Amino acid sequence: MSMQFTGLQVVSWILLLVGNGMLIIASVSDFWSVHTPRNQMDGLVMNRGIIRQCISTKQYGSCDFRLASIFKQLRNLYDTYAARTIYRHMPAKTFEVFVVLFISISISVATVVLTFGPFCCQKCKAATTLLILITGVFSAAGCFIYWTANREGNTFTLQHMPFEHVFHYDYGSDENLLSWSFYLAASSAAFLLISAFLLCISSRVDPDIEYEPAASSPV
Repeated sequence: MSMQFTGLQVVSWILLLVGNGMLIIASVSDFWSVHTPRNQMDGLVMNRGIIRQCISTKQYGSCDFRLASIFKQLRNLYDTYAARTIYRHMPAKTFEVFVVLFISISISVATVVLTFGPFCCQKCKAATTLLILITGVFSAAGCFIYWTANREGNTFTLQHMPFEHVFHYDYGSDENLLSWSFYLAASSAAFLLISAFLLCISSRVDPDIEYEPAASSPV
């Protein structure tokens, strides 16, 4: 029997595809927030995503993988470079780990549903709807955690290290502005939740029954 989909199901799959694509782009981009530090003389600007954090000055620019501090080899490799600069990226914080974890779960589940969901949509509607709902909830939770951390100034994670590491101090930021990557991820969460809602509504109608030709009456 060939697969038949209602209009709501088609729209749901399209929203799931678009939402997952937007979330992937947001996760690998470096503009979840933009920061302008206080007490800096060389035009330093910091922008960051959930994977990387970048700084740029009048003289140079560099990027750092936020979870590198969790992996000792990557951290040691970066420490060699950081010793030659006056700015140092602070180790990853707990909220960053949760944001990456939630976004990764959302992308993984959405990809699995997009790959196998259409083939079993009519047989496992409830499970498919639940999985799509999970992707929306996890991506929304990741965005909410990042928004809260940015509002509290925790997304600015630089240290100033003058005088060849004789001392160092943390300094704050004049501006902690959410940027387009964050809004792209937030929009994708909305798309995923709407997709789950539409698929839930469409599950009330069975296309096999709706389009099944009426049996001819006996003569």
